[in-house]
Amino acid sequence: MGMPSPVLILGDRGLSQNNINAAKRKYKYYKWLNFSARANTADEIRTAAGQGDFLSSKKAIIIQDIPNKKEIRSFLSDLVKLSSENLKFILWDSENEIKVDPKTKTFNKTWTGWINEIKENPYHKIINNGETFTEKEGGDCVKFIQSRFLKAKKKISDQNARLLSQIVGRDRSMLDTEISKLILTAPNEIDESFIIENAFPSAKDAVLYQFGNVLDTCSYGDSITMMQKFLDMGVNENVLADIMVKKARWQLAAASLWEQGMSWPEVITALMQMGKFPSSIWHERTITPTEKRKSSEGLKELEDRMKYMNKIYGMLERQMDASKKKARAEVIPMEFMADLTTKFLRNNIIAPHFNQYKEPEMKERLVNRCLKVYLFSLNKLKEVRYGENPKQDVMEMVAALTSKSL
Repeated sequence: MGMPSPVLILGDRGLSQNNINAAKRKYKYYKWLNFSARANTADEIRTAAGQGDFLSSKKAIIIQDIPNKKEIRSFLSDLVKLSSENLKFILWDSENEIKVDPKTKTFNKTWTGWINEIKENPYHKIINNGETFTEKEGGDCVKFIQSRFLKAKKKISDQNARLLSQIVGRDRSMLDTEISKLILTAPNEIDESFIIENAFPSAKDAVLYQFGNVLDTCSYGDSITMMQKFLDMGVNENVLADIMVKKARWQLAAASLWEQGMSWPEVITALMQMGKFPSSIWHERTITPTEKRKSSEGLKELEDRMKYMNKIYGMLERQMDASKKKARAEVIPMEFMADLTTKFLRNNIIAPHFNQYKEPEMKERLVNRCLKVYLFSLNKLKEVRYGENPKQDVMEMVAALTSKSL
């Protein structure tokens, strides 16, 4: 079967580039020409399409950077009608001008009409690679991951697929690339430990995990090695310092909740609720997690939160700066991080001193230890930002967080 034409490629840039690279490999006997619908004129593209070539009887023309302009859409609709055995067209929406409405899951009328014109060509092909998954499309992201593994006859649960997206991110091409790598060594049933050990941390939260994970071993040497690795990769000292302050803060919160009488499983749940809106609901211990989720549904957007604050607390609109972006409260991004925080305290700080102190004193000492580490880290963060030797300051923070003293 010959190469289809016209081919319209939409969605994720990385996957789209992969489609083009694959086509070039498959149809390498074509002469490939690249044009931009923004930078090149219609005459330039039309001339290239019409020119004969004595050295190559077959030609494939890629046209990218398609703007949302009626005259260019009309030009391209007419141009691709010239498709033949020797002349092929690939139209690539490289700037993601053609977007899908997240509610209707369809294109708007302007683009839908144009796409229908492309479909009128008998040998057309539409490749929609989709866009980066949004937070609300978490379920779609899970299905995407599972389908990729299923092609290699590998299974992954919803929970572990979600974990992979948290580590790698929601970018389709990055997920696709990472899954292709993991498949080479993955067991038939992919578990949490395999993902944690093998997935490359592309997402910002995953850098936090990888650096934080080695800190939790209480190995100063390994932590310094990991610190240097990130610095060599171009990660700024400020980023690593900020990660350590967050870890120290989470440890302090966990220790404090345990001192207040919570069990460790209850502490994990409470840590995951930190930063969620409204706090009056999420931190109310008499309400079940299901009830909390139901009560906070519909309060993700700034406008809805402002209405809530006005209705429940009587705050006036002028008291709330609506021009600002949605406030970003600090939350623990992945549940297993909360679990690791409590395991760190139990296994590395409490366990070595278990026989030295009774529980009330143990709790008090743990809180004091975490408070000292947090305040020290907070002060060092200031030094990293405004001092003269940020690397030394980060090393001192590592020493504090890996200390087992109580």
